[in-house]
Amino acid sequence: MEDLPQLAALKQDIYQKVLHIQQELIEEESDDVQVQLNTLKAYRKIADIYHALGQNRESLENVSRAKALIEKIPASSSHANGVLKDLVELLLLEARLRLSENQFVHSQQIIEQALQVLSSVNGQVDSFW
Repeated sequence: MEDLPQLAALKQDIYQKVLHIQQELIEEESDDVQVQLNTLKAYRKIADIYHALGQNRESLENVSRAKALIEKIPASSSHANGVLKDLVELLLLEARLRLSENQFVHSQQIIEQALQVLSSVNGQVDSFW
């Protein structure tokens, strides 16, 4: 039990290093779909890391950045299902973050958005997940 603070510090250090690496991968402006997808993945990982670190505001900021980037990725992209999956995961993370801030109605609305995205997949669930 006396090793727990040291493990927590090590975990924090690892998260910070991964966070730094992910932040370096971000390329803000690009019309290249592959670059946009890589940037989207980085934002999602950064949001997850901030959430794990208990830094909800920073996590929400990166969720918002990722969602804004999703709007720029062409729906006709061959990666559309992957992008929709990322969107659902981002929405569910956002709902958890809002719930932790006691924003119950907002959290419910976000979950409903996630369900709408899932229903838009319309029978493509196997390829979606």
